Amino acid sequence: MTPLAGSADYKHVPEGPGILLVAHEGNYSTDESEGEPGLLYQRKRFLEGSLTERLNTVLKAALQAVELLEQEPYLKERIRFDRNHFQVISNDRLNLPNTEQSHEFMHSSLSEAAKGFFCHEQFTLTRRESDKDRYSVSVKSSIPS
Repeated sequence: MTPLAGSADYKHVPEGPGILLVAHEGNYSTDESEGEPGLLYQRKRFLEGSLTERLNTVLKAALQAVELLEQEPYLKERIRFDRNHFQVISNDRLNLPNTEQSHEFMHSSLSEAAKGFFCHEQFTLTRRESDKDRYSVSVKSSIPS
């Protein structure tokens, strides 16, 4: 994990980022939008490699952060992240609009990344289909961890 450049507490902002940790390659923030603790990782720096390789790199960074948070003595018994579910969200509405065509483009790489993340092939990919939303796919394992 890259050294942090800064942090901020936005827990007082409704539907805000919670705690925001700013690092060189990306930002990490807490998320409770689905009623459970979650971690958002927003990559800021370009990654080399195929789309699947880039997704794997991002998932690895997020998983490493989750593991570090769960091992933190103060949080050890207070927080547990669900490893049966992750979301991929694109902020680039120009190059990856929330369309079926974009989903077809992403599907193969998302599936390969999910296979590596879950270590099995029993999962679902569900795109949020509203035109008003950014491209967003929920990936859920069918096998509890």
